[in-house]
Amino acid sequence: MKRLPILLAIGAFLLPVVIRGLWFYRGFYKPTHSITAPEYTELFLPTSPPGVKGTEVEMVDASGIIVLVDWAHENKFDITELEGFINILTELGAAVEIVQSPYSSGDPYSSDATPLDQRLKYADAYIVIAPSATFSDDDVQHLTHFVERGGRLLVTCDPTRVVRGLSSYDYESYYVYSLGSVVAANSLLAPFDLTFSDGFLYNLLENEGNYRNVIFRSFGEDSLTAGLSTVAFYGVSSIVTNTGTPLIIGDRNTLSSRTDASGEWAPLVRSQNGSVIALGDLTFLTPPYDQIADNQLLISHLIDFLVSGERQQDLSDYPHIFQQPVAILESETFDLAAETLQTILGLEISLDSLDLQLSIVEEPSPDLDLIAFDSYRPSEDLRLLLEPFKGLVLPEDSEDGSLSVPGFGQLNPAGIGTMLLSRTDGRTTLILLTNSRDELITLAEMLANDELYRCLLREHIALCKVGVGEGFDSISDLGLYNYDDTFYEQFPFTDEPFLPTPIPTVTP
Repeated sequence: MKRLPILLAIGAFLLPVVIRGLWFYRGFYKPTHSITAPEYTELFLPTSPPGVKGTEVEMVDASGIIVLVDWAHENKFDITELEGFINILTELGAAVEIVQSPYSSGDPYSSDATPLDQRLKYADAYIVIAPSATFSDDDVQHLTHFVERGGRLLVTCDPTRVVRGLSSYDYESYYVYSLGSVVAANSLLAPFDLTFSDGFLYNLLENEGNYRNVIFRSFGEDSLTAGLSTVAFYGVSSIVTNTGTPLIIGDRNTLSSRTDASGEWAPLVRSQNGSVIALGDLTFLTPPYDQIADNQLLISHLIDFLVSGERQQDLSDYPHIFQQPVAILESETFDLAAETLQTILGLEISLDSLDLQLSIVEEPSPDLDLIAFDSYRPSEDLRLLLEPFKGLVLPEDSEDGSLSVPGFGQLNPAGIGTMLLSRTDGRTTLILLTNSRDELITLAEMLANDELYRCLLREHIALCKVGVGEGFDSISDLGLYNYDDTFYEQFPFTDEPFLPTPIPTVTP
């Protein structure tokens, strides 16, 4: 009797299982045909274009070349990303310096407060990567003048380095706006007729694993594209220009996210004067993307571009115009005396920064660069030093007592000091001329204190106001300004921040 309840409980438990099994049971599975497995051996998996094999790139000797890397405009990259790029530069003999000071006038709270214009005096190339803070008017003009003298400028944007929001900094009425790299870079490139476009390029039909990783096979004829057959960029901006030369051009399947339309989009453009490069991608410079397709060859060409410029120095580069120890040529107008001692000390201090010694000599020496001081009635020895300046007519040689200076014309010499720079037989000679000893000391102090911005410069000649002349009482009357007023007419300053154009949504 005790077993009956147990059996009933077991039966009650199994009954639903049996009923469910009978209800849903459809018999044993009998396949009607065999299953065909995929032909895995015939599947095509996209691969990266192979890198260049066996291509020898002839690199120039970069000994003595100095390359500056901008890190002062909230640049959206890490220095370690450029380790390979910088290593190649240093292996060639170039020196690389990182510019970290955020203000062209020098940030007194920064350990790197050397003004930009002071750095550009000795630099050969300047690299700007993904900036997000606009360049000041002074910075733009300093870099424009740097390029005009043969300096090389490489500016890179990257649409993957996006900055959201807007911030500003006030440093003694100096405003810097934090924006996307396109707007910030364009504030620098405007004088060179190069403009980065907002958005990015993409290709849905042929790409390097992602529609934004675009492959390019069309190249303009230039030393930067020599030997290239294929390059791959990874999130790339395009550049617009009217006078520059597009060096890499997308095919008809390369579209812009701004319009979703095709066109001859160019991610690499060279300026009309050949000294400025605008590049729309940073990623391809970094490992492992630098080994894809011909990217390494393109990188080699970019490095060659940076170190092969012919940088021309002028008076604004003082004291870097001197390359060897400097001697002051003693004269009746300027010699070692109590009133000149402080001025000579100032010159010595400025040369000490370059580890150049200063001495006073009675005769020139081929082993010494030279600074010569005299009046507009120079000695016969100094007249020999003036021979390279064709067209220079001193007051005592003209009928009306005027001063004729190449590039400036005929002038009244009263209150005007003249600086003349020449290079012959490997020696640099700097000549300073005025009407009187007092004016000569004033002119020498302007040189020692690096105040040539108060002078009117024309490459190797400068005119400076050192006294009161007939018909003018101030520098504004004379019209001596280092900066070109037309610069601000072409590129006016506005207090309103530049706002980036919103990136449109890509149509699938």
